[in-house]
Amino acid sequence: MRELVLVGQDTSAYATDIYRRPALPRLLRRLAGVRRIRWIRLMYTHPAHVDASLLDAYRSNPKLCRYIDLPIQHVSDRILGRMNRGYTRSTLEALLARLRSVPEMRVRTTVMAGFPGETEAEFRELLDFQRSVRFDRLGAYAYSPEPGTPASTLQGQVPDKVKQARLGEVMRLQAGISRRNLRSLKGKNLEVLMDTPCTGRTEWEAPEIDGVAKIDGRPRQPGEFVRVKVARTLTHDLVVCPLVSA
Repeated sequence: MRELVLVGQDTSAYATDIYRRPALPRLLRRLAGVRRIRWIRLMYTHPAHVDASLLDAYRSNPKLCRYIDLPIQHVSDRILGRMNRGYTRSTLEALLARLRSVPEMRVRTTVMAGFPGETEAEFRELLDFQRSVRFDRLGAYAYSPEPGTPASTLQGQVPDKVKQARLGEVMRLQAGISRRNLRSLKGKNLEVLMDTPCTGRTEWEAPEIDGVAKIDGRPRQPGEFVRVKVARTLTHDLVVCPLVSA
């Protein structure tokens, strides 16, 4: 096994129903002892449940990828309250500061455009936050009402045309942020895990949802770790040249 991806509705709440306290770091320590696992990746961590023990795991566990998937959804306190997210903008700012203090940490997030009641000013607040934080990776979607959910009955449903326009703005902004972020990697030596004979990923990209490292030269064996140098950077992807196999 080369990479183990931990996924759940909220991985940061792992086993709290059993132990009544955070148990994810304990699981991560045990998984780090499995010889065949090289990388451990966390997906879907809820911002309200990322605590000091998980931050310590990022600092101390050598197999834990310095990458966290932290879906914030929004930053307007009023919208976060309507979403019942359990945190505020100031909470997010403090958490992101702690995460950024971990060396080489990368943060992926997900945001929603057009939640019921979202005003133009609140949407601009989201864009300003996105612009200032410069998330390494960001996914976004337009709110879609699901029958039987509390949000589907809220007042202030945003017209589809407005939702799609706002979604487009988010993604265009992120494209520029991603281009600037990746430029800092040009010329650096990194390790990639090959997914196909010609594409791999660094520890800062999750499979299928983030960018890839496109490798120049002969095809490689999927599952192989390869040392590379970043030759070029694109909007979401890297172009790399192999150095030596890991």
